[in-house]
This record gives sequence, structure tokens and C-alpha cells, in this order.
Amino acid sequence: APRTVFVDPLRVEVSSPNPRAVVRYTLDGSEPGPGSPAVRGPLTLTASTTVKARALAPGLDDRFVATATFTRLVPRPSLAVPSVKPLPTRVPASLPEG
Repeated sequence: APRTVFVDPLRVEVSSPNPRAVVRYTLDGSEPGPGSPAVRGPLTLTASTTVKARALAPGLDDRFVATATFTRLVPRPSLAVPSVKPLPTRVPASLPEG
């Protein structure tokens, strides 16, 4: 199954090439069926989720379930860096003879 990583909320389009089909989906990894929510536009994901979708229509083979996993990464807060003073540059008083 395809995997996608995201940080900000992600809009996901779910559709069927069959205009008569009703696409049903789940967000918990379970198999979608006639009682699952119908897709009515893009899904907005805000947490790690496994989306499963199935197109249902009279006469349509509904055994195929599309699956995609979306993993949300939460950035760590930046760390405060103390001020840094450059080291003094030392120039040798004399170079060794050689």
C-alpha cells in the first residue's frame, strides 16, 4: 500500500472512475462496507491514518479495497542555542626553522 508522510493537515482525494459508484471509506484500517461513510469531497487528515476505500455500485465487483497509509510527523521544537564567542586566533610568534 502507498505510504505518505506529512506534517501539516493533508487533503486526500478519494474517487472511483465509475460515475455510478458510491465510494465508502474507513480511517481506522477496517474494511469499508455499505455502512461506512460515503466520500463527499476531499478528506482532511490531521493524524496518522490508514485510509481504506471501496467503490460500491450495482453490478460492480466490489472485492477491491484501495489502501493507503499516511503518517503524520510532529516536528520537535527548536532548541535555544547559547551565544557563542569565536575562539581567539593565535598566530605563532615565530615559525620553526626547518
